[in-house]
Amino acid sequence: MFRSHALIGFARGSLLTFPVLLATMASTEQISKALADLDQSQGEITPVKMLLKALPHLFGGDRHQYQMQLTDMLRNTLKTANAAHADKKASTTAKVNEVKASLQTCQKEVLEAEQREKDAKEAEHEKASALIEKKQAKKKEEALQKEAKTTKEEAEKERQLIVKAKAEADSVANGSMQPLLQGGWEGEEARDDFITAVCDYLKSLTTDKALLAALPKALACSPDSRGEYSKAATDAALKRLNENIAEIAKELDDGAEAYAQVSAESLGAWAIADLARDSELEAMKAKESAEAKVQEATIDCKVAKDKVTKIEFDLSVMQEEQGLLNQKIEDIDKALAEIVRLETEVQEADRENEDTSEPAAKRMKLGEGQAEWHAMVA
Repeated sequence: MFRSHALIGFARGSLLTFPVLLATMASTEQISKALADLDQSQGEITPVKMLLKALPHLFGGDRHQYQMQLTDMLRNTLKTANAAHADKKASTTAKVNEVKASLQTCQKEVLEAEQREKDAKEAEHEKASALIEKKQAKKKEEALQKEAKTTKEEAEKERQLIVKAKAEADSVANGSMQPLLQGGWEGEEARDDFITAVCDYLKSLTTDKALLAALPKALACSPDSRGEYSKAATDAALKRLNENIAEIAKELDDGAEAYAQVSAESLGAWAIADLARDSELEAMKAKESAEAKVQEATIDCKVAKDKVTKIEFDLSVMQEEQGLLNQKIEDIDKALAEIVRLETEVQEADRENEDTSEPAAKRMKLGEGQAEWHAMVA
């Protein structure tokens, strides 16, 4: 549509050749493109719309005052728009540079966050390995503790048996034998109980049948009525009882150091195992803390990356806007250059017309141009 209007506008009252008309039309299309980009209105009449409507009539034939005024208006409009675009481009460029600097900072933060995440994961791996070692050490020490405890319990049971044996020997020697030797029993029944206790106990200590046969009768007599044989039997029995007590006492003394050693080893094993349990607990807490740091570092890394993504998107939008502004400025610069070129061609064409046309014809063309201008503006 614009091409047909342009041809009509330039052909009226013009002596331009058809190739020149085509070239002129191409120039006005460039100007029209720049103007159309400025027109953001929704239907209402604006100065830009008026210029777009008048554009096909500005450079054809003899140019009169109205054409020149509109051409100046067109030129000023484009220059004003170009200056506005240049200011916006400068502002956008400053923002782009600022966002680029911010992007570099954020990209550095991403690298730092990734390094922290890597370090945190390595630390977590080390803590996990340390926890495994502590678990194994605890398991080993608890096994040793259990073994030491079992050894102590067995030694304690053995010692208790010896203590019980000594108590039994003391009971026979002091509780049963002494009253018989001293004649301090109360009644025959008590005496017979003492004799039974002594004889039964001696059966576990000696195989001397003569002694065991003579002893009940010897002990049944009062101390004053015992003969030499009875005294010999009671002395032998007492000697064997005392030897047994001494043997048991020696066994207790000999085993005391070993029992103390076993007890100390059991206590030490418990203490070491307890330390191993504490170490395992500390390692577990350290691993949990390391895991929390990994999660924190992972979140920080994601936040930093998301921030970079957003800034990159914003930057791409700004750079696209920057490109559009560059294109608009370039289009307006081309349009301004085309105005200069068109004016130059029209001036040259006017000079040629002045040489070949009659004054009356010129006046007729001027009248036609004015009528056309008034019709266009109306």
